[in-house]
Order: sequence, then C-alpha cells, then structure tokens
Amino acid sequence: MKINFKPCGNSAFDELTSIRISPPRALPEFRHDGRAGIEFQYTLSINEEIIDGFGISGFREITKENGERIETYTLEISHESTINRILQLKQRIGNTDSEFEFIAGIAKGMVSVFTESESNIFAQRHIAITNHKALDRKNIEIPAQNSAITDDSIILAESYTPPHPVPDLTP
Repeated sequence: MKINFKPCGNSAFDELTSIRISPPRALPEFRHDGRAGIEFQYTLSINEEIIDGFGISGFREITKENGERIETYTLEISHESTINRILQLKQRIGNTDSEFEFIAGIAKGMVSVFTESESNIFAQRHIAITNHKALDRKNIEIPAQNSAITDDSIILAESYTPPHPVPDLTP
C-alpha cells in the first residue's frame, strides 16, 4: 500500500489509509546552533480520531528570487525519536512501502498541508529534509535518485505556495 498524501483544504489526506495530517501548531524553539527555530507540532487522525502526532524541528529563511520575497520553512526529520515514531506508525497501519518511502510519504503530507493556504501574503516554500546520519542509525537505505542539498541533507518532500496579497480595499 503506497502512501500518497494530497492537499485537501488546509490539511493533507491519504485516501488509501484515510489518514489526515492537520496543519501544525508552530512554536518558537531555540536551536543548538543559537539560531531561532520553530517546532512544528503535527497531528494525524483517521475519521477525526487522533492516531499520532509529531514534533518536527525547523527554521525559516527569507530570500528573494527574481524580485519575489520567498519564506522558506525547513522541517528537519532527523531526530531519532521522530523517525522511530514514523516507523512505528508504518508498522501499526501495516504499510509495505520501504522505510525511506514511508518517511518521505509522511514528509510529503507535512509539507502538503500548506499548499492550498490563501492566508500568506508572500510566497512560501516548505522543505522536509533528513540526513544520512539519521537514516544510517536506523539502517534505512537511501534510494540513489534522491537529491541532496548539501553533502549530508536529503530532501524528502517540498511544496510551494504562491503569494496571496491582501487586496487594496481603499475606494
């Protein structure tokens, strides 16, 4: 059973398992490198009954591309306890994807919750990454076709949300 989350309003939904990932609660987090971070707290449910939840560390960067401001939110799925929780969910629902495919599928759902948002005035990019060390600790094989953004980071999923500027309401 291949997990395949698709945007559904302000959430992401997998038809095969009926799992819905709700938009996360975002809380400030202090990162070990001294930068300000964000903890994204996701809940997963089936028929409105919560079946699991994940706290994912991340951060925000603001860049300009072709004169357009882009807010990039990076979600780091590399903490051992997070990977363990995702793999426990895989086992509980009887999923037969490879461990890497399942983690990437959950990551796709996590970034997909933002794609249909209309409350952002600037373009947003959401990227879920992991790293070789985190996957090696769990003996998870990495498919050869996966792209890396640095020597160690692996992109699991990404999404883009176009800007929705506030309309000018002056007469």
